[in-house]
Amino acid sequence: MHIFFVVRQTLPAVGPRSIQLAHWMRYLSSANKLHVISQSELYGPGKSPVIRRSGAVKKVRRLGGNILRYLAPVSFRDSQIKPRLLDGFFKSFEAAGRPRDAVLVTVSKYDVNHQAGLEIKKRTGLPWAAFFSDPWTLSSYYPLTRLDVPYQAAAERQVLENADLLLFPNEELRDSFLGLYPKPPEKTAIVPPAFDPAHYPRQSARAPRPGEILIRHVGNFYARRQPFFLFKTFQQFKTAFPEKAKAFRFDLVGSLEPVSEDPDWGEWRNHFHLSPRVSYEEALRLMKEADVLLSIDAATPENTYRPSKLIEYVGARRPIWVITPPNSPAERFAQKIPGCVASLADDRESILAGLHKLHDLYAQTVPTGWTPPAEIYNSFHAQPIARHLESLLQTVVQ
Repeated sequence: MHIFFVVRQTLPAVGPRSIQLAHWMRYLSSANKLHVISQSELYGPGKSPVIRRSGAVKKVRRLGGNILRYLAPVSFRDSQIKPRLLDGFFKSFEAAGRPRDAVLVTVSKYDVNHQAGLEIKKRTGLPWAAFFSDPWTLSSYYPLTRLDVPYQAAAERQVLENADLLLFPNEELRDSFLGLYPKPPEKTAIVPPAFDPAHYPRQSARAPRPGEILIRHVGNFYARRQPFFLFKTFQQFKTAFPEKAKAFRFDLVGSLEPVSEDPDWGEWRNHFHLSPRVSYEEALRLMKEADVLLSIDAATPENTYRPSKLIEYVGARRPIWVITPPNSPAERFAQKIPGCVASLADDRESILAGLHKLHDLYAQTVPTGWTPPAEIYNSFHAQPIARHLESLLQTVVQ
């Protein structure tokens, strides 16, 4: 089977989709022929075709980024990228001899990859699986502008109606997508994020420190996913419970540029340390060395995200603290795992309760031997998930 992946980026560019693609490619059967068409590679190393949301510290630059996004919406960006993706695919398809056992897999959150897949499907009739890693028109993290909504809603409907297989990382995201349509497609399947045990260090290089709890968040903050409410709540915790607060040390690894400009940062920096983005291998090492791993979701009314970092946290075999909206996939996930803690985003009392619980659980006994339940650990291993994907693709090829 020839599998043609159309993606935004590949490793070493670190992102949830590039990491999952790497896991799939490692464990898919060697009998398959794999072809990757990547946006980032088509535009050359170090360049991105995406109009990025401004991460600038200066307010003027952030305002300029907002104006640019309004005047140059996603639909405009798509019109610039799509021809290159199509050209890249057809060159690869011709070089492979236009194989009859080919299948197309588009991997995207809400950008142009699926629209390129729709065009390829119309031109070639190839079996097509569309993997939705995030919400599209329902995205609560990156709400669309009014200029974009009609265009993106029409594109979303065409993809859902024409793809031979719709893939989602969890049931909640699938149900939110398909709930938009009176006659939702029947060909859907779940392909969850995965971790690969081979990529983690065997042991932590950091010695346990009784009386100290190192809580580490690995991953970028962006859009509505921010840690500021945690900062402010911890300051209240420190005022009310100074002795307990001494045990906590936070390390936030990833992009978080505006924090140092905050007037309260001088108070927070005694407990919160900011670390720059690191390679994937380094991120896994840092996960392994933490006492507790932290995941923060945006405090949105409806949340169908289950951050892929949660799965990598499970692979690191460290306890997890999830700060997330009520009834979210992340909250339900954490509640299944003994030793993990779930707090509600933007809920001061819930986060304070989480801090008390973490202190009582781990301040004196660092959980060096903590292990998630075997059924949960094994269910996210990269090898069976890649083979599950392979069997799904074989059904659409046949």
